[in-house]
Amino acid sequence: MKKAFLTFMTVIMVLLSAGCGGIGPVRNKSMFTVTAVNGTEEVINQINVYVYCGYELLEALPLDNVQDAVLNPGSKAQRDYDRISAQTGAQNGELRLVVEVMDSEGNVHHVYPEIGFMLTEGKDYEITICGSMKDGYTLNAGFEHNEYAEESVSGQTIGMDVFRRLFNRNDNICYSPLSLEIALKMLYEGARGETLKQFTDRKTGLLRINTSKAEIANSMWADDELKVEEAYLKALLEKYSAEVFNTDLTGDTYEKINDWISSKTHELIKRVFFEPLPDSMAMVLVNAIYFKAAWCRQLMNLGIADFTNTSGKKVSAEYVGDTGTYLTFDVNDYSGMIIPYDDEGTCFMAIRAPESGAVPDYETLMKLYEQAQYERVEFRMPKLDIEYTRKLNDDVMACGLSDIFNSQTADLSGIGSSPKGPLAVSMILQKCHLKLDENGTEAAAVTVIGVETTAYMPDTPRRMYFDSPYFYAIINNGAVMFIGYVNNPEVSM
Repeated sequence: MKKAFLTFMTVIMVLLSAGCGGIGPVRNKSMFTVTAVNGTEEVINQINVYVYCGYELLEALPLDNVQDAVLNPGSKAQRDYDRISAQTGAQNGELRLVVEVMDSEGNVHHVYPEIGFMLTEGKDYEITICGSMKDGYTLNAGFEHNEYAEESVSGQTIGMDVFRRLFNRNDNICYSPLSLEIALKMLYEGARGETLKQFTDRKTGLLRINTSKAEIANSMWADDELKVEEAYLKALLEKYSAEVFNTDLTGDTYEKINDWISSKTHELIKRVFFEPLPDSMAMVLVNAIYFKAAWCRQLMNLGIADFTNTSGKKVSAEYVGDTGTYLTFDVNDYSGMIIPYDDEGTCFMAIRAPESGAVPDYETLMKLYEQAQYERVEFRMPKLDIEYTRKLNDDVMACGLSDIFNSQTADLSGIGSSPKGPLAVSMILQKCHLKLDENGTEAAAVTVIGVETTAYMPDTPRRMYFDSPYFYAIINNGAVMFIGYVNNPEVSM
């Protein structure tokens, strides 16, 4: 099969209640009580949390939803918090939370003036909400969860911004915002001063995924002349389970990195480097993501048919499809559907490319999912085999992280020091490979950061034919693992 050039967008995302099954919030332990000044306690029926930025009311959520947001980062409540933070530009602590309590007799109490959240991360984590109420009560509401809590940050800001920059309507694209975010987050652990502030301003962060169908691996390859700070090593080991290699980065080390990448991506990506690393290379950070899942319901091979690309040219594509009940959406310029996988938590979203030329962002993807409704659909979409490689230096720089590329401005002293000079990023490279057929989807992504010592339901089924340009993405738990665009899925005849 030739390289595909097709125009569609597909999204693989966590289903909370659709497809073969649903993922709901896990409640290990919860406690809602109010305590009077005399020490007596009363179990309360309802707590509402009001989210303010300054004195502007942004959101009102039942406390159950706050709990869901903690124990299930893919929940609507979590996405609401992410959206609020993104819209207001609020940093940690700038969102003010106020509670209203209703007791068993229907009396309403207000926590005065606000409540506090305390999050303890580790093997267990606990959220405690407490505050005083003007009518002589204190509020205590606690949640505990006995699974390891990874860091969860809003919306993959840089990852999705980069996609909008690299998008080209005439090309096929396969790109992983999640892989870039994780690699940048590992670099962030060593940033200091103004460089750290640039990371903070851009809200780069690690979003966790929750599926047995995906594997994530991280590694650091440090030159033996680089003196790595113990705190940086500890962060990579404990937060990212990174494999650490201390070696001479010249010679055949590039082949060892290629072998590691090939192994972690199950040979879907066999190599990134084609020549030895330069003598000035001090460290290489690598993230690898591998995803493979079967459809919840086997699709049919529909054979060869025309696909009309952006230029209006018809090319021959091999199609798969089905007729059945699926989630569909029509929101603003976007229409498409959601196809579930067999892991009860991940799905594929196909979105027709709108005539307006709009490119969906993270908030759009979440809105399409939230507003999708079930109906009977007859659909077809092309088989895919897309490979995509791009150096992301200019894209990342344009998104607000510029200091890291200049040895005069980069402060990566938290990583370590080298006798050869100060550290700066010389390369951010990503390579992706995605395959889709009637059985399911297989995809892999690798992001490499090079750090050098010098650098710069109707009766008639609705038809959903993805036979013209469309977008695609793979999303799990709100993390966009892959996103892309297809303009030409031509097959060789």
